[in-house]
Amino acid sequence: MMNKLLKTLKSIIRPFNKKPLRRLEPYKVNYHEKWLLPPLAVFVGIFIVLYAHHRSFGEAIFMLAFYKAAIPSVLSAWVVMWSIVQVTYVLDDTHPWAIRWYRGPLNRMLLQLGFGIVMPGFFIFGVFAIYFLVRGHADRIIRYALEDFPFVLLMFLGFNVLAWVYYRLRTVEIMHKFRKWGRDHGKSDKEMERRWQEGSMDVVPGLDKAVAAIALLEPYSKENNTCFCTYLDGKTDKEPYTMKDFFAKHEGYHFHRPRPEIILNRAAIREVYKLGKDVVIILDQGRPGEEITVSVRKRNEFLAWWEEGAD
Repeated sequence: MMNKLLKTLKSIIRPFNKKPLRRLEPYKVNYHEKWLLPPLAVFVGIFIVLYAHHRSFGEAIFMLAFYKAAIPSVLSAWVVMWSIVQVTYVLDDTHPWAIRWYRGPLNRMLLQLGFGIVMPGFFIFGVFAIYFLVRGHADRIIRYALEDFPFVLLMFLGFNVLAWVYYRLRTVEIMHKFRKWGRDHGKSDKEMERRWQEGSMDVVPGLDKAVAAIALLEPYSKENNTCFCTYLDGKTDKEPYTMKDFFAKHEGYHFHRPRPEIILNRAAIREVYKLGKDVVIILDQGRPGEEITVSVRKRNEFLAWWEEGAD
């Protein structure tokens, strides 16, 4: 009877303890901790100091004791939240949540609770215990443990849940964009599977393909995360990547950015000449005969790049 009960229990737990299939694993998520954590730490740190205090914020800001309590509280909040985010990045790599939340979350949930709540809880309790001892208020440690510390743990839990919700929303959004990109650009199931296995949404074409096809890229103001492409054969179309992403991948011998709003393929250039202080480019392919003036800031850099091809 006991063995049967254990087998039944294992069969129930197994789906929640199983590593998700590769195609159910989400892509990496950026939590933007450099921008979000400092203001959040200020809010949380001050709130923890004042939430049980009988004085208002307007009164407290004129008291020296407020700053003695608020400054370590804000710093501790920032350190703890930053640590939680860094742990979350590691766990996202080693024990990822699944896009479908019910596939294999048990391991991750236990690890997140341990590293995202329990360990930071010990850290923050130690910080405030030392703080009370230094200030000569050892009697407040017990009071803090009974009254304030449970609230701190609750805030840690809320922060972890907030990170998980953001992770879920962002990865589902990325998944939908990936599928839409596949439909819009006629990608085969085989290529979609390959890109999914690689965990990559890098839609910027490879260098060989870009050199053989693209004459120039320009901004496309009607949609975000796109650019307007003129091909070597004169055809035009929007592309599902930004100029910034393209240039970051292909800056070098073949592609240059003579103006902020244009990226040029060396193969598309017929001639380069100087007109007074200006440097002028004449296109040979894409838009034959069109002239483009190099920006003043890019002039010397462009000439060095162009002369590299003459060597």
